[in-house]
Formats: sequence, structure tokens, C-alpha cells
Amino acid sequence: NILYDYVKNNNCVDKYLIIYWIEYIYMNYCLGDFQNVKNILTNDSVIFDIGLNIGDFSELICKNNKYSQIYGFEPVNVYYEYAKKRLNRYENVNIHNYGIGNANETLDIYIAGQNHPGWNTFLKKDPNQKDNFYSNMIKQKANLITLDGFCEENKITKIDLIKIDVEGFECRVIEGGLNTLKKLEN
Repeated sequence: NILYDYVKNNNCVDKYLIIYWIEYIYMNYCLGDFQNVKNILTNDSVIFDIGLNIGDFSELICKNNKYSQIYGFEPVNVYYEYAKKRLNRYENVNIHNYGIGNANETLDIYIAGQNHPGWNTFLKKDPNQKDNFYSNMIKQKANLITLDGFCEENKITKIDLIKIDVEGFECRVIEGGLNTLKKLEN
């Protein structure tokens, strides 16, 4: 696992900061085993949902766990709007219509559409896809910020759980948050 090794080798993870792959979380939720997540969340837990999509993960946290604050990030406009309406009924859930990356910039995001609603990507090359796979996808401009910048601007000094599901962009998310992750470790 490239992301795990990258984070581990840069001493970014300790017992207070756990980066879960969304597939693992969904597997646990689908099986009804909330124990791993419940064990690390408290009433003052701060959670980041990077790659919010339509808000499934955040809603599961809201319904089944304790938390203080959830920050969700979704660059695809239509998914952002849906998630915002869906999660509006929960307290302390902040949804942002931009992505997290390694720079403050505007990029094209490729949206798969109704056939694969969760598969949207900033990448034009994917070893698991055919060349030019993105040519049949919808293109949208999306703003990105860094995790470091967001946390500094919002004076966030604590993160207990980060969910990252960004279709191959994970390393860029981590690169843009290394300073924050290192600070949180201490």
C-alpha cells in the first residue's frame, strides 16, 4: 500500500491519527462491526471526509458514532450539492465544494456519470484503465486547496480520523497535509 508506506515512512501516523481506506470502513459498516471506529471516536473527535462524494461515510458517522466536528470535501458540484442537502440535518458537519491536494490550484476533474457515480478523478493516467479512459467522462473545473492550508486557516489543531477516497490522488492529499500530520503526531 503506497499511501500507508508513504505516511508511515514520514512518521505521520500514531495511535491518535488513523487513515482508513473507504473500502475497509464500508466493509465494517456493511457487516455491522462499528467497533474499530467507535473505539477511537469520542464526543470531541474531529473527522475529515476527503472525497465526500454523496456523503455516505459522513452520514454513517453521524448516525452511529460520537463526534465533535466533521469536515467534508467534495469537488464535483452535483455531488457536493447532494451531500450538502443530505447532511444538513446533522450538527457540526461542514461541507466544502473543493478538493484537497498538494497545491492551491484549479484542475479538471473527470466525472464518470451515472454508470459509475463514485468514480471521479483528476488523473488522466490510471494503470487500471485504458488509455484516454477520461475522453468519455464529463469534465468540470474544480478548485483544490491543501490540508495544511485549510487547517491553518481554520485553526484546526486536532484530527482523529481522516477518510480519503480520491481515486488515485491520495498521495497528493497527503503531500499537501504533511506539516499538519507531523504537528498532530506530537
